[in-house]
Amino acid sequence: MDRVRFGEHHHSLSGATDDTDQPTPSRGAGATGVMGKLPESLSWLRQPLVQLRAKLAQVTEAALAAGLAWGVAHMLFPNHEATFAPFSAIVALGGGRGGRGARALLMLIGVLVGVGVGEVTVDTVGSGSWQVGLAAGVAMLLVSPLLVDSLALIQAGVAAGIVVATHSQAAGYTRFLDALIGAAIALLMTQVLFTPNPMRLLSKAATPALSAIAEALGDVARGLSERDSGALEDTIQRLRAAHRPLAAFTDTQPLSRGMARRTVRGRCHGAELATLDHRLDGISALYTSAAALARGAQPLIERRVEVPEDVAAAVAALADATSALAEKPDGDDARRRAAQCAGEAERLQAPDADPATTLLLEEVRQAGTELTRIAGYQPSSTELR
Repeated sequence: MDRVRFGEHHHSLSGATDDTDQPTPSRGAGATGVMGKLPESLSWLRQPLVQLRAKLAQVTEAALAAGLAWGVAHMLFPNHEATFAPFSAIVALGGGRGGRGARALLMLIGVLVGVGVGEVTVDTVGSGSWQVGLAAGVAMLLVSPLLVDSLALIQAGVAAGIVVATHSQAAGYTRFLDALIGAAIALLMTQVLFTPNPMRLLSKAATPALSAIAEALGDVARGLSERDSGALEDTIQRLRAAHRPLAAFTDTQPLSRGMARRTVRGRCHGAELATLDHRLDGISALYTSAAALARGAQPLIERRVEVPEDVAAAVAALADATSALAEKPDGDDARRRAAQCAGEAERLQAPDADPATTLLLEEVRQAGTELTRIAGYQPSSTELR
């Protein structure tokens, strides 16, 4: 193994490591640009501003859908108030991305049952306070044996209560059509007009997970180089906390796959998303390899075993490559550098090493294999020469 080559990679990628050691600006420059300037006395505003920024797009989308749904319903049925249209649009857009089609269907089932029960209640016993409670209760009871989801249950009760409470002259079917219009407008906006890019969504979720792994690999490299078992123990503890961004990434995977199946934009990126998803699916295995490296390195340092310098250099190169890949998981340059460093780690050898060091070398090679999969880089014919 050529020790100089690992040193060159570590030096060339150190700039990327320095940048990613500060993950907040790289992942949320828009938010930190404002929040980073807040005086200490207003620091309590940072978290509310983060929440506001995170929900702003969703709230704006719901507001636009509500207004548009009311306008369309009022245009089609000018003689009634179109109460259900904006409410239905807002409910269908609730709950964040993913599953909005299912939410719209459940909502429509609830509204259909609620409107029917409300109309029957008004026709038979009239309207009033106890009639509102009766209609809402009956509607929810009718829905509860059929659907376990609370959304349909709530919508059935709300729809029945509104029908009995308002007791307008509008026909029941127009109320259901109101709800249908609201749901259709919401789905048009989310499935066609304002669908998020599933590739960007997946890459964004991968970034904090890869950054946490890169930081852990860098700590392992420093612990080996400086022979600091305490630092390696700290790394093991930090890796236990790193499961949160990893869990967030694994939760995003089925969401992006669903977008690829159900949305127009997702279908346009279907093949590219499948490739990216297959590559990034190796993040969990790389996390496992990083944890195994930290656990394997600590007893070697405690027993004062001489670990070859190439091992620390190889782990440092893997850390730098992972950090660069975290910046842009689908970037060609980052993928090429990651593939090069991973390939060298896979070829790492130490013929005279003791069994414990040999096992550590195997973990380094395994981490290189996982990073090669994540990089998914195929060198051109020119690079192979």
